[in-house]
Amino acid sequence: MSVNGEAPTVEILIQGLGATMNGIPIAISTVALVRSSVGTILVDTGMHHTRPMLLEQLAKRKLTPDDIDILLLTHLHFDHADNASLFPNCRRIVHETDIEEAKKFPTRDWGLSDAWRETIAVPTLDVMSGPQLDLGGGITLHHLPGHRWGMVALAADTSNGRVVCSSDVAKNARELLTRTPVVSDPDFATIGRRSIDRLLELADVVITGHDRPLAIVDGVPQWTQDIPYALSVY
Repeated sequence: MSVNGEAPTVEILIQGLGATMNGIPIAISTVALVRSSVGTILVDTGMHHTRPMLLEQLAKRKLTPDDIDILLLTHLHFDHADNASLFPNCRRIVHETDIEEAKKFPTRDWGLSDAWRETIAVPTLDVMSGPQLDLGGGITLHHLPGHRWGMVALAADTSNGRVVCSSDVAKNARELLTRTPVVSDPDFATIGRRSIDRLLELADVVITGHDRPLAIVDGVPQWTQDIPYALSVY
């Protein structure tokens, strides 16, 4: 499905949140739906226990998994990629450096999905390389490493400004404000801060991986009730 000749739209299907339990991080990741002239795009899939919620949100929009044209997996952490199996036939985009990190360090990162090998073993896999991929229709993908080597954010040039689905480039307001992302590779701390700087340059609105969306005003993240996109309530 597509929106021919119109600016892209962005909706949140599942609102991400973050928490800790006994010092261990637990979280629900944001899942966003982007509609544009190049098709219907799903940004991440969430984890298994949010599967019913995801299917319900699609159904409310008269969509099924078969209606998704492109699935962007921003990285291969379980909380972002566990439901990828629901979408076996669409174009599935993963950055080559996230695959490289998974292959090189399969046990270093506790968040890596147990099913990452199956996730990339599909004939429709599109391995992104380089710093940017222009999908057309006002949609660009940006390689912003830090949290993972292959972190990717999606930018949509909507009629109300550029909305960036940042995933875990900056997964919450604290990371945006302090420019201090959680990284799987200790050597990527500085790189992660640079990626957040780039994110702040790109976005009018940031849809974070585990927090409420934030408007970017003069380079400063701000919570506001006047977010220019459709936020679904479930």
